[in-house]
Amino acid sequence: LDEIMYSATRSIEDVRNLSHALRPIHLEKFGLTDAISDLCNQLQQSSSMEWSYHIDDINELIPKDKQINFYRVVQEAVNNILKHSLASEASVIVRVSDESIQTVIWDNGSGFIRSSIKNSEGLGFLGMKERMETLNGKMTIDSLPGEGTTIKINIPLK
Repeated sequence: LDEIMYSATRSIEDVRNLSHALRPIHLEKFGLTDAISDLCNQLQQSSSMEWSYHIDDINELIPKDKQINFYRVVQEAVNNILKHSLASEASVIVRVSDESIQTVIWDNGSGFIRSSIKNSEGLGFLGMKERMETLNGKMTIDSLPGEGTTIKINIPLK
C-alpha cells in the first residue's frame, strides 16, 4: 500500500510539473513581459555567458491565449544559444513601436550555415516559425559560421 501511495503521489507531482512546463507559472501570475524578463534574469544568474536584455511592456499587446507562443519562441531561441552557440555574449531585446512588436535575439557565437542543420535539429526552428504564424508574425534567422546568430521577430499590432 505504501508503494502505491508513493507512486500515486509521484505521478501527481509529475503531472503538476508537466502542466507548469506547458504553461509557465510566471506567465500565468505576472504576464508575458515579466515572464520573459524572469527568463532573461535567470540566464544572467546561471550562465557564464554575458546576457543583456530589455523588454518593453507587451502584456496587453498579445492576446492572453497566444502569449505562450511568443514566450516559447523566445525560450527556444535562448535555449539554442545555450546549447549550440559557444557564445560569450547574448541579448534579448523586445521593443514596441506604433505598428509592431520587434524582437531581436542575438549572440556572438559560432553561427551556422542554415542548410547544414539536420531535420531533427531544425524542428526547433520550424516550431518557432509555426508559433509566429499564430501571431501573424514574421521571423528571420541570420547566421554565418564564426559570426554568431541574429533572430529577428516582427509582430504587427494591427
